[in-house]
Amino acid sequence: MPHFENGDAVWYLDHIALSDAGRSLAQQAVQGHTATEYDMVTALTSWLQANYRYTLQLGHVQPGVDAVDQFLFVDKKGYCEQFATAATLMLRSLGIPARLATGYSTGTYDPVLNQSVVRERDAHAWVEVFFPNDGWVPVDPSPGYAGLPATTFPNRWAASGIARLIPHLTIGAAPAILASAGLLGVIPPAIAIALVVVLAYAWMRRRVVRRRRRAADPPGSSDLLELYERLQRRNGRRRAPPETPLEYWGLMHDAPDETVLEEVTHAVNEGAYAGRWPERARVRELTERLS
Repeated sequence: MPHFENGDAVWYLDHIALSDAGRSLAQQAVQGHTATEYDMVTALTSWLQANYRYTLQLGHVQPGVDAVDQFLFVDKKGYCEQFATAATLMLRSLGIPARLATGYSTGTYDPVLNQSVVRERDAHAWVEVFFPNDGWVPVDPSPGYAGLPATTFPNRWAASGIARLIPHLTIGAAPAILASAGLLGVIPPAIAIALVVVLAYAWMRRRVVRRRRRAADPPGSSDLLELYERLQRRNGRRRAPPETPLEYWGLMHDAPDETVLEEVTHAVNEGAYAGRWPERARVRELTERLS
């Protein structure tokens, strides 16, 4: 029996809510892939993703009908909660500790704020599986999501700094950086060259997209963001990536340019979230107040 720091292992193995038909289906899904718990988790996750369809268009489950059986044997389609609930109970029936998790996916990256914007539509449900040597590991059985997501770089890459450097690669620096990370020493030269070419192409494409986006931006947006950057430098502290503009402003009440920062913060929020960017004349007025 695996060790749990909190709670009882029996709680995470309880599958009394799963019907006999559901238990038989779980056995069928992992048939031929039972050597390890990892094999069974991967097999069940892949099987659900391949045999069931993701949709938000579902009717109501009739009173007295088992919701999981309705999903598994009748509808054969559903959204994240159906997939995660079924997977949790099916994994438990196989003797694998599992629990249902709910929260939000990573949202959409906003280049203006340099952070991910998470909205109500990003609400999501998934499964967490307990592996004895690794603890709770997220598993997502919903189609369109990575079954076992890789949330970090391999340790040897992170230790060498490649996780930090890749977003800032330049064409000339790419071979040197990859070599210093030890990557070229562990993969064939042809693959290494291809990787460098791909990274260089991605860097060039990113610059082109950024230039096009900048050209298409409203007239006052780039001026406002430059002013926002200038304010952060003047105040001696830059906004951290996890901070929203409002959170940053809330911690800078003693800043010498606090009044201007407040107005710029609200303008950035209106521009980024509502698309209402100020006119350049308004940005010039705010800039003049700094001097």
